[in-house]
Amino acid sequence: MSVGRYAWALRRRVLGAERVVTRERVTALGRSTALGVRGRTRVWALLLRELGLGPPRRARIAAEDARVELGDDGDFPIDWKAFVEIFADEIYAAPYRGAHVLDVGAHKGYFGAYALAGGASVVLSFEPEVKNYSVLERTSGRLGSRWLTRNAALGSTSGTGTLLLDRTSWAHSLRLVERPAGEQRVEIVTLEQALSELPRGGSRTIVKINAEGSECDILARPDALERVDLLMVEWHPKTAPCTAAELTRTVESGGLEVVPHAGNLMRFARSRAHALAR
Repeated sequence: MSVGRYAWALRRRVLGAERVVTRERVTALGRSTALGVRGRTRVWALLLRELGLGPPRRARIAAEDARVELGDDGDFPIDWKAFVEIFADEIYAAPYRGAHVLDVGAHKGYFGAYALAGGASVVLSFEPEVKNYSVLERTSGRLGSRWLTRNAALGSTSGTGTLLLDRTSWAHSLRLVERPAGEQRVEIVTLEQALSELPRGGSRTIVKINAEGSECDILARPDALERVDLLMVEWHPKTAPCTAAELTRTVESGGLEVVPHAGNLMRFARSRAHALAR
């Protein structure tokens, strides 16, 4: 057996066969213009660390002017997956140049950093869970007034509610969780209120919603979409109290029309007729 094969076999016995940071994913991230040279260099370093010592426990990766954090309380695999979906798979690709962006369900700030790296003028991020929000605050703090944050959830009515915590950092929900890990009291605002906190202006207004089943409640009043040009909303079929067809009809009544999309990430754009009427 060669030295290399022996070393790899030893690593598998000590660290296990499960890989987190893979060459395929790092190669895809290496093509991301949103990361810049520093960010791309960092993800290659994480691959080398994985090959030699096993999956990292935490990391900081530069995304243009932001520095996102991965890993907290054993969450690195989950954070890495979310980070790769946004920066390598570019599931939220959109014309961000000059846009004002509302980020609902911000998690640890990966989408916000991506939108700003894409040229967004300002991002307003809402994240209800306390630990996620503390990471989000550290990440956004470097961007000043370009990246605003709120420790709150969105719903059909304003007030307070109970956030159900999941053992994975991206699955906390106002409705239902698969791996219960406690509860937190949270502030709840409506979409109309959240949009009123987003500075006006910009080339367009973009809204991203990933709220673990609360998307139907958040979009229950379609008149709040009047100033929205592009809406990207993750539909959660296991927890959402409406069907994808019902959600589509509600959003379309607000002047947006569905555009081609893959999977459960639904996209809606301002229809030409409504745009001319504004």
